[in-house]
Amino acid sequence: ASQASNIGGVVGKIDSNVNNENVSAIVHTAYNTGNVEGYLNIGGIVGQVYNGRIEHSHNLGNIQTTRPDGHSKAQGPINMGGIVGDTTEMGTAKAYINDVYNKGKIGNEGYTHHGRHVGGIVGRLSGYISNAFNNGDIFMGNSVVGGIVGYWYTGNIENVFNTGNVT
Repeated sequence: ASQASNIGGVVGKIDSNVNNENVSAIVHTAYNTGNVEGYLNIGGIVGQVYNGRIEHSHNLGNIQTTRPDGHSKAQGPINMGGIVGDTTEMGTAKAYINDVYNKGKIGNEGYTHHGRHVGGIVGRLSGYISNAFNNGDIFMGNSVVGGIVGYWYTGNIENVFNTGNVT
């Protein structure tokens, strides 16, 4: 199985090294319709965001990890999301995600690949989400899974909703 990390439908990794709201790395008005597969940090738009913005963007493709099933509740995070896989859990790193949505399926109905930190919008969040929704179904056989965010480290979440099934 592929062991590629930081896999995104539009951008693999954003790291602008800016610690304020005047972030210079911006993905604006982007979309993905293809399926996205990777081992770690997998997102429909961006695989990993250290400091950056994603605005007015959406994902329609399915998101899947290639990491084999370890049958363990302690299996490490895969950080997989409909828009962004990982924004790290560093206190100084910030991702700003606004006006986005995901309609792609995350995981698979057979639960053949497990992992933690899986969300309809972001797998692991250190940052801000506003005006976002997910209606893609999420199939994960482990823990720390959410309709919008799997694991929330710091920041704000506002004006969001989920209509997808979380199984």
